Amino acid sequence: MKTVGDPTEGEINPENVRRKEPWHIVACAMVGGSVGASVVAHYGLGVFIKDIAHDLQWSRSGASNAISLYLVGLGLGVPIAGYLIDRFGPKRIAMVSIISLALSLIAISRATSSAFVIFLCPVMGFVGSATTLLPYTVTIASRFQRNRGLAMGVAATATGFGGIFVPHMLAWTTGLHDWRIALLVFAALIMALALPAAFIGLANARPERKRGKGLGTASLPSLWRSRSFLLTLATISVANAAVGGVVVHAVPFLTDNGLSAPAAAAALSAVAGASLVGRVGGGILMDRYFAPYVGASFFFIFSLGTAILILLPSGTAAFLGFALIGVTLGIEADLVGFLVSKYVPPAQHGSAIGLLVGAYTLSNAMGVALLGRAYEFFGSYETGLIVAACFGPLAAFIVTRLRDSDRYIVESH
Repeated sequence: MKTVGDPTEGEINPENVRRKEPWHIVACAMVGGSVGASVVAHYGLGVFIKDIAHDLQWSRSGASNAISLYLVGLGLGVPIAGYLIDRFGPKRIAMVSIISLALSLIAISRATSSAFVIFLCPVMGFVGSATTLLPYTVTIASRFQRNRGLAMGVAATATGFGGIFVPHMLAWTTGLHDWRIALLVFAALIMALALPAAFIGLANARPERKRGKGLGTASLPSLWRSRSFLLTLATISVANAAVGGVVVHAVPFLTDNGLSAPAAAAALSAVAGASLVGRVGGGILMDRYFAPYVGASFFFIFSLGTAILILLPSGTAAFLGFALIGVTLGIEADLVGFLVSKYVPPAQHGSAIGLLVGAYTLSNAMGVALLGRAYEFFGSYETGLIVAACFGPLAAFIVTRLRDSDRYIVESH
């Protein structure tokens, strides 16, 4: 089955290949993405599960469901953000979303009931959807050719860097004051870092549909008929239901197994640090080898890390298990942008990446909710982790169904 668009469209102009690639965009992506909506989900709200549950007299399952609703809102918002980016360009959409995310965190910090948090979490995810790496990924896909995988990998380290310092900052602020003050500090940090980064890094980014000829004009229905797009969608959905769910529950899992809250936060930072290896290493490998095979290898690494947590859930072994999971978490964002740049017409990059990130986020929400429910039902995380470990080989099988002949873009060397 052929991919979307005329195979002669979207060919890379040799002049573009020789042109100096704009690495300042990557630097701004690292700064802005370090406090974006993905960091809020994985390394922000998860720190507060026990505190929010205690303060608002919630069960842990109820508090984790609030995070799941946040991810649902994010998953629904990202495809819309991608469409708007294709129409109006990345800069304006990103800046509005950054301000909206910060205001939502401020509103949650004033919550006096669980019902208010339940209402606001999906709204916050929806309005913050363009604070993810989406606008930067779309821009990098159109501006980089020689080192596209590396650029996406380095940009994607943003969430890893955010994961290193955000949990510590929030845990320290919570210990010094409470979780409400910590959310206010987080909102201020988002405004201070993400807003200038978007203003500078996305300053010259324009909607792909206004760039001219040769960019592809396929419709969204034809995108849904693309075999390669559907395989990528299935891969991302299966993988992140497992990976994202385990990461969000890392702190409560570790404290249940005897670690102190600061030690658990350090383990979460280890996940983030390991994700840097996955992001950069995965990007370099995808520039040199067939990307689906690279992705499949990383999914098996996740299963190995999860198996370690099941067998040795405390101490140094638990740190190693989460580090391996972090490596896999790192490559997922790279894989989305890289596969879209190869298999989808440039005029649809925003929409395609938005749909994939939306699926990624919704599957993450499902994974978080199911793992929380498994904990409540079985009294521990063990059964849920066993199921999650099985998802790695399944995702690896799906992604290796992609063929090099399905590519949309014809590379010029």
